[in-house]
Amino acid sequence: MAIGSLHPDGARVSILLADHVSTSRAAVHELDLATGATTPLLTLPEDEWVGYVVWLPSGQEYVMSVYRPSTQMTELRRFSRSSPTSTGTPIPGTQCANLADPTVSPDGRQIVFLCGNTYRSVGLDGARPAPLPPGFRSLGPVKFSPDGEFLAYTSYEDSQIWFLRLSTGEHWRAFDTDDIALLSDWR
Repeated sequence: MAIGSLHPDGARVSILLADHVSTSRAAVHELDLATGATTPLLTLPEDEWVGYVVWLPSGQEYVMSVYRPSTQMTELRRFSRSSPTSTGTPIPGTQCANLADPTVSPDGRQIVFLCGNTYRSVGLDGARPAPLPPGFRSLGPVKFSPDGEFLAYTSYEDSQIWFLRLSTGEHWRAFDTDDIALLSDWR
């Protein structure tokens, strides 16, 4: 089952629709929220399964997790919405057995995702940006601040919302509702 995401324009969302001819095949579509119309984005080969879909800020590209049953591995790939027959460009450093919760930075250059029980951070060009602190763990998806300098996450240790400054590794717990209210603008 693909987990879609809201397009940067706020008017569309990515969804997974099953192929009625083949039960093992599905396609990613855009759903126009105003009209209900769907537009196909991509159909993967039968030996690959769609997972998460995350739009890049431009709205012209997206990142998708692709699982291959033959290898039992998942990787993130970059796709262009103008190439519906593409198999995508693999993003180096993203292959793992259990990948979840990919989140793209506001500038579209970095992606943070869960691999097993560890969060990883890689550049969308395969470069490794500032590493996450050793032992960084979150109970759920992480969110980037609008400027891309911070991550918000739910601490594995105390189930509270924390902030992480990516440049220094400094982190602190959100203490009041003003801190938590900031998260509405985070992606």
